[in-house]
Amino acid sequence: PGEANHAGTTRLADRRDAVLGLAGVIQGTREAAERRGCLATVGKVAIEPGGVNAIASHATGWLDARGANPEAVRGVIQDVTAMARAHGGAVHEESWTPVTEFTPDLVSRMR
Repeated sequence: PGEANHAGTTRLADRRDAVLGLAGVIQGTREAAERRGCLATVGKVAIEPGGVNAIASHATGWLDARGANPEAVRGVIQDVTAMARAHGGAVHEESWTPVTEFTPDLVSRMR
């Protein structure tokens, strides 16, 4: 969480910009996915109050993490959760879908 304020009148030293925390989590998400052999992206973000000249009080990102190894994917989520908490945030799981395995015949047709 941050503190909404005006970008033109708030000194950098006095800002509590929620976007900076989210940016760190997004960068860390990629690193966690690479480290664990998964795929992960934050493909959607919402910033409040959302004005061009407003310092953000709240920033939300939606994570899509996937991989063949469910334990590795859970590990990415744990890493992201720890990063979010370090920035005063939280992670809420909206859904979990098990690995989808395709038949070898279908896979060969896709190549």
